[in-house]
Amino acid sequence: MIPIHSFRSEELAQRTGTTRVERDGCLAFVHDVRYGLTDEYDRCDLIYSEVSWMKGYEIFKGRAKKDSGSFKEYQVAISRIISRMTCPVILICGKQTLKSLPFYQSELRVKLNGFWEMAYAWGIDISGISAKTNEELLYYLAGGAYNTVGDFSCGYGLAGRIFKGRGKRFVMSDINEKCITYIAENILT
Repeated sequence: MIPIHSFRSEELAQRTGTTRVERDGCLAFVHDVRYGLTDEYDRCDLIYSEVSWMKGYEIFKGRAKKDSGSFKEYQVAISRIISRMTCPVILICGKQTLKSLPFYQSELRVKLNGFWEMAYAWGIDISGISAKTNEELLYYLAGGAYNTVGDFSCGYGLAGRIFKGRGKRFVMSDINEKCITYIAENILT
């Protein structure tokens, strides 16, 4: 089973120590999305992220042991990312975040961590995809024309794991060093 990094579940007992790891064209690194995306994301032809809900934001900050600003700053940063991207963007997010984002092109209802949520898309129509879960959506995307997925709120790296499993690449970041260490030790081994 692929572990999830959710505010609804306990954090893995994971050591720290890795802030950046790159192998076989795949990259994972510690980064605060409030500062925008780094140039490494330029190689992505798809951005996919399951961003924090307002309810979980403080939990994630506490786990990372970092002051990553307010939830509003986080929302503004995500909105800027969507506005500046030239490749398709798919986000699974809560209604609070959605209110602060540019109007989306399409949506798809999927289960995320056992709960029905919405995936929203810019630059791509996902409404006709027959995926019932976030994992099915990722497998569909990884099986298509996209070669490098970018995930700026990657947690334990589900999107990257699925793309890498299909022989593709990823660029992923998270504010939590434990997540990047997990990816280094379990996905990029």
